[in-house]
Amino acid sequence: MYFSHYAFSDFVPYNLVFMKKRDGWYTADRSPGHPSVYKHIQLFWSDASRTWLPLDYPSAKDSSEKAVAEAVAGYVGFYTNDLPTYNYEYDHCVYHGYPNWDMDIIKDFGDRPALDAAGLESLARAYGHYAGSFFYDVDSRHGGTDPKDLYGESPKDNFIGYEKMALDSYNKLRQQYPTYPTLWGNIAIKCGNEYLYAYSTLLVNGFEDEAKKFLAPEIYPDSFVQASRLYFDGLEPNSLLITTKDNDTYPLWYLHASPALSPRPDHRELCLAGIRRIPGLPGQTISWPVPDQ
Repeated sequence: MYFSHYAFSDFVPYNLVFMKKRDGWYTADRSPGHPSVYKHIQLFWSDASRTWLPLDYPSAKDSSEKAVAEAVAGYVGFYTNDLPTYNYEYDHCVYHGYPNWDMDIIKDFGDRPALDAAGLESLARAYGHYAGSFFYDVDSRHGGTDPKDLYGESPKDNFIGYEKMALDSYNKLRQQYPTYPTLWGNIAIKCGNEYLYAYSTLLVNGFEDEAKKFLAPEIYPDSFVQASRLYFDGLEPNSLLITTKDNDTYPLWYLHASPALSPRPDHRELCLAGIRRIPGLPGQTISWPVPDQ
């Protein structure tokens, strides 16, 4: 709707953001170099009136199907290299795309005694995203509101506390709706990936003992673990195995690290330079292990 009616070519594409809020959809401009500053915030779709509202942007010069498709592709290509995940986050979160969207979901849905499948996933994603704000510069910190320290002043303790709430919601979803599909496979796979997200985040932040507590037995379906073993079984000595995204990387990491699994694969080193949240850590050094022979 936006790209068929309004032009954004005079703006840096990244500045245009869409906000899915309690009362509808908003557009806003994010200031260059200041991701916490949002200007020109306007209600675009009103849930109350079920109507599109006019915006203060230049009109589109060409509203043909081809021009709209090119405008969307230009915007998306600048904003993200992972369109499926970008769309999924908006589709599967009640609110999204603005500072503290996660805490708004937690406030509105965290105390409800019963939620449907979509509500449970939305709440789980909010808890997990909010947990990350205690270690990383995510949107929860951009609104000028520090995360609640429900678990004391320690970022580690707060991360663990909110991640446990995320996992509680994911496990409820897994138990009540075992075939629920997600972008990464069914809910059992996504649930396992969340355990490994918690493990890896604590590990790279220096909390190895706490991280290991998230390597519980049977966090992945057995068939998924066995399929992952085939990756290792096919390796020649001194092979370099390159993985991409959660479903490749996390199960292999789980096989390598979990004391509950036997036999563990005979591979010696992990290089994590490709994980986005690791190179960005202050003072973090990336090593590239090389076999002796």
